[in-house]
Order: sequence, then structure tokens, then C-alpha cells
Amino acid sequence: MDLGNGRGLSMDAERLTFQGRAGGPPLDVAWSRVRRLEWRTRPYVEALGLLAFSLLGLWALAPAIRGMAVGAGVVGLLLAALYRHHGLTVEVEGGARLQWPLGMALRGSAREARLEAARVALLEAGRARGVPVAGPDA
Repeated sequence: MDLGNGRGLSMDAERLTFQGRAGGPPLDVAWSRVRRLEWRTRPYVEALGLLAFSLLGLWALAPAIRGMAVGAGVVGLLLAALYRHHGLTVEVEGGARLQWPLGMALRGSAREARLEAARVALLEAGRARGVPVAGPDA
């Protein structure tokens, strides 16, 4: 499944494969080694860092700088509210945990729909193989 930005997730009878970036090497894990899967979705909290600039800008004497500071804060809040990070943790035998960043998507976008389709397919594939799957709607 194409997740956008060169990332991909594929599953077959033998393997679970993650393509982290276009041209990069794929990461393969045999289903027989997978002990647990966890799908993670979280807000884009890093964008809230723009609020720090907003607070600093409020001390500025120039109204233009104050306006830009407020604008930066609004942009940060919008980004945090509208975008979500998606990731997959694959726990393999021996307790090792592989963290696969699947990407960021705007809520309601085509990319988020592709990520949701991948989550549903992964949930079904994991259940069919008896692998516990954690995360939203698991």
C-alpha cells in the first residue's frame, strides 16, 4: 500500500514490509517473528512550538511584530488540530520493538484515507495470524 511521500506498507503470507522512503531499503519482518502490533495516531504537537514565538512576540513594541506573533500562534494551533502523525510499532520475538513512522496526514485527506485503509488491512492480517493488535478500534 502506498502511504505517500515514498512510504509504503505491504503484507503477504510470509512477511510484513515497510518502505521508509523512496529509494531506501525496505524493512522486512517475517510474520512468524511478529509478537504484537500497535498502531499509533497522535496530534501534531510539535507545531505548538510556534506558540513560544507568539509569547515572545507579545512583548514587542511594534504592532506588526505582535501581529506576526499572533499569526504564528494561530498557525501552530491549526496545524496541531488538523494534522496527525501515524506510526506502527512491531514487537518481534525477543522483545525488540521496531518503530515505523508511517507519516503525517491532514484530517479527512486522501492520504489519511490511505493510512486508514492500511490500518484496517493490518488489523485483519494480524488477527488472521493470531497476532495481537493494539491501537484505535483494535
